[in-house]
Amino acid sequence: MSYRSQFFDKLLSQIRVKEAREQVRLEMSHHIEKSKQALLQKGLTELEAENKAIRQLGDPIILGTEMNKLHKPIFDWKLLSLFGIAIMISFLPFYMMEAVYLPLFKQLIAIFIGIGIIFAGMHLDYRKLQRYGLIFYGLGIGLLFFVYSSGIFTYQVAGNTYMRTPIFAGVDSSITLPILLLAFASITSKKYPMWKLTALCVLPIMLFCSASSYVNAMIYTVMSFCMIAWSVRGHKKSMLQIAGVFTASIIALLFAVAHSARGQRLVGFFINKSNFEAFNYIPTQISKLLNDAPLFGMPRIENYSVLPDIQTNFVLVLLTHQLGWISFAIILFILYGLLGRMLWMKSKVKDAFGEQLIIGGCMLYGVPLTYNVLMILGLLPISGVWLPLISYGTMVNWIYAFIIGLVLSVFRRKSYLMKSIKSE
Repeated sequence: MSYRSQFFDKLLSQIRVKEAREQVRLEMSHHIEKSKQALLQKGLTELEAENKAIRQLGDPIILGTEMNKLHKPIFDWKLLSLFGIAIMISFLPFYMMEAVYLPLFKQLIAIFIGIGIIFAGMHLDYRKLQRYGLIFYGLGIGLLFFVYSSGIFTYQVAGNTYMRTPIFAGVDSSITLPILLLAFASITSKKYPMWKLTALCVLPIMLFCSASSYVNAMIYTVMSFCMIAWSVRGHKKSMLQIAGVFTASIIALLFAVAHSARGQRLVGFFINKSNFEAFNYIPTQISKLLNDAPLFGMPRIENYSVLPDIQTNFVLVLLTHQLGWISFAIILFILYGLLGRMLWMKSKVKDAFGEQLIIGGCMLYGVPLTYNVLMILGLLPISGVWLPLISYGTMVNWIYAFIIGLVLSVFRRKSYLMKSIKSE
């Protein structure tokens, strides 16, 4: 074994992160070659010059230890802190409800599993997922078509479709959203013709609608078109095409929902206010509770039987009614702060696949967040849209844990990718 190989074996054995090892090897090789050329000009032979250049670097064990400290992966504590605060807020409704509506132990177990999902996603090398884009797409389409659209393996509660599973209850079509996120992050990071991107985008919308999953159809539509728009940014013709298809998809979605109870609420809310009276009970109850909310309050036990889904879709009403409008503003600051942090992290990433993962994740988080807030303020019609991380539930919050894990995976590897891009 050559002296150079021995040096690198000892040096790289001190560095834990695989990507960092390759980066250190490139940096040290460049430094050795530079020193070697200077020594060759002084009359040394090639072997003597190389060995002396390597010795000038010092003890490989000490150097490797220092390089390991320097090349530690980036761990974003700010994003995790915001996630942790949001999760702590989600436990407040357990104290505020008069009866024990919510199984606390189940929620605790779900939170611990969610934390595990975050750390598993963070340590996963997200780049390995890029090659499986079409497989993820096929899996998402398969679930939507054979499970939710067919109705064979599902049941309905209050107009919502759920999968029959022996382990988890209440698994709706939102489980396909992170799968389609992975699919479109891969697809849009490659060079696909616009007609193919459009076709791949529109098919899931049709399947969501056939499964009566209109909320998930809305979230998916915004996510997929934002990802496609980002992939074709700078191309005016493509941007106009995608804008036209997006508009057509929204119109088609509205037509699809028109004959359902949700459609009648939409018509009543935006067009025919007299028709809206039949659906005015929940908005009236929300308005009463928010009008009674103090500027700043303290948690107390009350009966909220007048408003269904108070622990899920309308949990922000509960928190505002008890903790006050200042707390409402603080909660929104935390939730939108998490969204802003992810967008900031996206701005630091130069890898196309990583960018698309973060953009899609931001849409899956930001769309229901914004709709839920505007809904309880009376600016949008009532629908089954949850408040991310705070609404009671397991599967949806696991989805967000997976998204945060992916974002952290992209961000912690950004420095290695940026150096690789520069070296190329």
